[in-house]
Amino acid sequence: MDSDDECDQNRVERQLETIIRNGENTVCGTWIKIIINGKETLKKLPIDHNEIIKGFNRHFNRVTFVAGTMMASNSIFKEFKYRTKFKYFEDWDLLLRLYESGRVNFLNIPEPLYSNCIRSKSTRTAEDW
Repeated sequence: MDSDDECDQNRVERQLETIIRNGENTVCGTWIKIIINGKETLKKLPIDHNEIIKGFNRHFNRVTFVAGTMMASNSIFKEFKYRTKFKYFEDWDLLLRLYESGRVNFLNIPEPLYSNCIRSKSTRTAEDW
């Protein structure tokens, strides 16, 4: 989670409930609000595993799971450690390794429990982004 992003006060509870209900091999995310210059947009991501993993194999429109919302059991994160050698792609590296293991089930909660705040001078707000 970036320092300028925010999460709903019930986010951790909702995700933990989802993981408990679906098993310890669950990697749980949420829908997000994207805030650019004060304007909010709701990003509705796929909610079930098969739709989420389709994005991992596409060359475009790949965002089906937001790493900043990722919650999983401690055992998953002990096995799949965060590798910082891939500067700017550490999150993507982790998501793909989880997917390629074939041992996790990805789910997104269909509620915007995370707000991604993008500053006006960010790369993503540039016209050529």
